Amino acid sequence: MKRILFLADTHCGHRSGLTPPDYQYSMSGDQIRRAWAKLQRDGWKAYMGLREEIGSPDIVVGVGDLIEGDGDKNNGTELITTDRLEQARMASQALKVWDAKTYIIVRGTPSHAGQCEDFEDVIAARLNGQIRDRAYIKVEGIVFDVCHHLSVIKDLKTRATPLSREKIENLLRWERAEAPKADIFIRAHTHMYCNVGGHNWEAFSLPALQMETKYGVKRARNICDWGLLFFDIDQRRYTWQKRICQVKTQTEPMIVIS
Repeated sequence: MKRILFLADTHCGHRSGLTPPDYQYSMSGDQIRRAWAKLQRDGWKAYMGLREEIGSPDIVVGVGDLIEGDGDKNNGTELITTDRLEQARMASQALKVWDAKTYIIVRGTPSHAGQCEDFEDVIAARLNGQIRDRAYIKVEGIVFDVCHHLSVIKDLKTRATPLSREKIENLLRWERAEAPKADIFIRAHTHMYCNVGGHNWEAFSLPALQMETKYGVKRARNICDWGLLFFDIDQRRYTWQKRICQVKTQTEPMIVIS
């Protein structure tokens, strides 16, 4: 039996991204900074709780947007550091805690991972892992098609539609001998968990490991799920489990006027 774990959208370097202890804000700052420090600690604690529960998988796949990037859209106002090599060190430290035999990294969005450079290549190198734009991974006879990007659907009633499209696209590519025929499709980018399937196939969009940003709170947008997904596979028989956590720091406080 093999266990394969998928995680994505850690956005290391962002103050609400997955932040190892060495990079967390001090609790001695002003009130706002202390709130971010608490969020970083709570996120890491939840992450390490998942590590303790799940154990050490055989394979860990990081499905893109593992760093935040230079923060050009908001002038770096939400970043712990603008140094993308430092962000890559943060991400590799976060993935190393799983102590997996094999690491595979799938490149994410250029605006995060690098427009002209591929900083997620640095993460793969630090983990002695493999790096792909799109990864086809065969485990115990099951073929995974793994890619970061997935269209974001604002209408929650139809958010499974882009996942179903991935199955159709794969069949067309397979008929043209451009790709192997896949059993399971893994996508990320949306920060929302979703699962859809049919006869002999399943498709998933992964939850994120970044909590809400100040711009996400201000603007009406899709719900953000925080967590990960893993599979146990034995001779083409597989089960999967999702872990989606409610990190209480994320809850918007009530304004009470007496």
